[in-house]
Amino acid sequence: TEASYFYGLLSNKTFSTVLEALQKGQQGMIEDLPSYSQHSQRVRAVPAEDLKAAQDLLKEELDKWEAYLHGQEFLVGHSFTAADAAVWPFLALLARFGLRLSEHWPSVAQYYNRLKTRQSAQKTWPPHWKDSDDKTWLNSF
Repeated sequence: TEASYFYGLLSNKTFSTVLEALQKGQQGMIEDLPSYSQHSQRVRAVPAEDLKAAQDLLKEELDKWEAYLHGQEFLVGHSFTAADAAVWPFLALLARFGLRLSEHWPSVAQYYNRLKTRQSAQKTWPPHWKDSDDKTWLNSF
């Protein structure tokens, strides 16, 4: 079902592998990148072919999300569910890093903007994100 697909994102290493490779490739000049799992990781440049493979995987994943979200407000059903809660942090991080969703994934962009205004999202939004501009690391993606 659609719900099991999105719940599977949490246990699926595809998304985290894609994000990690994109972080390393796009931000190779940054020495330390904060990790929100209570530690920092050292960022190293990755080979161009690995970055390209990660970009292709991310595009493929976002294309799936675009298809799921086309014509509906939430990933599964007509209301906010655990699937939305699971996907939201990844999507917020991609947007924060400068991924221009509206250019290639308009339904995903609308979904992101809708969830961003939710009270729960506003309460958990990192304070420094509210007071600073989004990054441009993924603008060329």
